[in-house]
Amino acid sequence: MRGMIKKLKIGRHSDETINISLYYLRAQIIRNDADGLEHVEAIMRLRGLALDALSVPEKRNRRFRKGQLRQAILDELRKGPLTSRQIAEAIGHERNNFAHTLQALKARGVVQRDGRVWRLIAGSHYIADPAKDIRPKHEN
Repeated sequence: MRGMIKKLKIGRHSDETINISLYYLRAQIIRNDADGLEHVEAIMRLRGLALDALSVPEKRNRRFRKGQLRQAILDELRKGPLTSRQIAEAIGHERNNFAHTLQALKARGVVQRDGRVWRLIAGSHYIADPAKDIRPKHEN
């Protein structure tokens, strides 16, 4: 049992490391709406930390399943031409996260870029709303 328990070394962690960890823990609790926020904030107050020193960004869906990012971009472009910044705000992503997807759509002839504005290419089958796109089903 003696080898299984690590001895706590006093002074091993700096105050800065502990403070950063507390800010991180507080942010995670707020984002995930978890229990224990009052305890973490009490420890932060004891250490003399300002609770609002760091803003807590809201939680975003950072990962799309296969094809969902492309679909989200196309859904926004169906509404009209948009800049990369406008697309980013609409789908809740950073621009550099979907730039590759826009370039792939451009290479396939689905979208085009006119200056700073992205738009769907006329005649592309992606312009139609897929929910309204009724195709005959093959009978087996």
